[in-house]
Amino acid sequence: MNTSDSTSGSSSSNGGNSSYTTTLPNITHLAAIKLDEDNYLNWKFQIVTILKTLGLLKFLNNSLFPPEIGSAELDDWDKQDGYVSALITANLSSSLIHLARGTSTSVELWKNLEESFSQQLFSKQNQFRTQFHLIKQNGRSITEYCNEAKYLIDSLHAVGDSLSE
Repeated sequence: MNTSDSTSGSSSSNGGNSSYTTTLPNITHLAAIKLDEDNYLNWKFQIVTILKTLGLLKFLNNSLFPPEIGSAELDDWDKQDGYVSALITANLSSSLIHLARGTSTSVELWKNLEESFSQQLFSKQNQFRTQFHLIKQNGRSITEYCNEAKYLIDSLHAVGDSLSE
């Protein structure tokens, strides 16, 4: 399948307040980063950017509810929500695919991932902050000492934290 292949769907948002049409491109070419145990924030940024560009970010928001069962819009909503789930799932490493099993909507899948990685991020933030506060020059050169400090600051930024104290 080439990158110009797409699936189209249109739907009215919940309550019929506005309508939207979305062209859904081939998902295999959209994302460069697959989620693994160490890259959650970069992966999340990538997925959010893609979904925002496609006009599908609203599916990860708890305030968007599916249309009523039996309504004409339900099939289109299901297709678009399924596309969001497929995009997310296609960009999980094989060791994390179990986090997608048992979810029925994209928002449920997204919440599973956020819950799984928020504890890990908090733990890493604490680890890097502790290491940063405990670094000492000892017998190292100032360059080696500063390089270690920079590494820890960069590590904190990579897990969504920054030193403000």
